[in-house]
Amino acid sequence: MLSNAQLRAFQKYINSANNNMSVLITEQYMREKLAKQPVLAILRGLDTSSALAISMALYHRGIQVIEVPLTHENAFDVIRLLVKNRPADCLIGAGTVTTVAQVDKLARIGVSFIVSPNTDA
Repeated sequence: MLSNAQLRAFQKYINSANNNMSVLITEQYMREKLAKQPVLAILRGLDTSSALAISMALYHRGIQVIEVPLTHENAFDVIRLLVKNRPADCLIGAGTVTTVAQVDKLARIGVSFIVSPNTDA
């Protein structure tokens, strides 16, 4: 769950005239997508040399929602690569998002969704 500050930062970016998000989804869209294919792939700890091939193999086998947790040092590079090369109906998101700065960076990259642990203090 996003904290109020994270949600405001993401919403501010979404509403800005200069954002370059290639996919903007709603909670309802995500629910419908997962209802049709109730599997979400979490690609943890992959490097850029293997992430694209693995994500495309998953996509071609019907998994169209892919999350990359921010728990690995090159997670942003992997996410950027997947967002740039994803098919139009494939959702790429980030998990373990814990700061407003991460939300801002992910919004600029163009993720479809973010997942955050409970950040309420």
